[in-house]
Amino acid sequence: MRKRLLVLPIVFLFLPILFIDKFLPLFYIVCIITSSVIALEIFFMAGINFKNNRLLILTTLAFFILQYLGILILSGAFSFKTTVLSPTELSLISILLFASKLIAINMCESNGNTFEKKGKNIMLAFFIFVYIGISLSYVTLIRLMPHGKYLVFFVMSSAWLSDTGGYTIGKHFGKHKMITSASPNKTYEGIVGMFIFSFTFAFLFILGSKSGFFAPLLGKDILPYSNLTIYVIAFIFTVTSFLGDMGESIIKRMFNKKDSGKILPGHGGTFDIFDSLVITAFVGYYIFLFL
Repeated sequence: MRKRLLVLPIVFLFLPILFIDKFLPLFYIVCIITSSVIALEIFFMAGINFKNNRLLILTTLAFFILQYLGILILSGAFSFKTTVLSPTELSLISILLFASKLIAINMCESNGNTFEKKGKNIMLAFFIFVYIGISLSYVTLIRLMPHGKYLVFFVMSSAWLSDTGGYTIGKHFGKHKMITSASPNKTYEGIVGMFIFSFTFAFLFILGSKSGFFAPLLGKDILPYSNLTIYVIAFIFTVTSFLGDMGESIIKRMFNKKDSGKILPGHGGTFDIFDSLVITAFVGYYIFLFL
């Protein structure tokens, strides 16, 4: 637990980048760096080294950056905005272009890899691009929506606090195991803890936003949603956070790794921190888009 507390200064340093408009360019940079680091962590967990797969890894990172820049342009993050494509259409086009590029890499790059090995590496790169590159870009899309500060605060806090609730309650009170084949430490008590923390945060969020407590940080432009809607969204985000956490657990079990990396004390890798946000950000964007 003491090691986990060492991460708190990083969180507090990140808050101005997230919520102060003049720091938005730095926020964009942090987002793309975070996504790229997670991509590298998954490559390295899979034993895909840079020396023999240079073109594959660099192409994946390049598409991360290009797709993200496209998202920023289409969302009006810069001084101009185009409506030629929607962010969703851009994501689909990016996926098709990336798949085509992967086929070209399969034909051009050998470096001693067998056809079977190259095929597995390319499928992993495709998965990384869609699951990490596309999904996490929706954090930025949420931040750029109307009421974006409140929305991104709600999404990120819901994901991380429900994850924290699952870890805390599960560690101290967990007795009934769930899916041991994918994640041996997951318990039903931990799931209950996720919902307890999530709904508690939703209650405090409603109280804090409507009383003006969050106004100095998030502004006075509060969310136009009913209390019931916020609780329903919190329920959905708890489910998506669990799925994201389970997704990372399956990936780590696949490659026989305990953590995705060692970059954050007490937590593991960057993927270990953002796993619950991957699906939550994607689902959250479309929930807010259609509300």
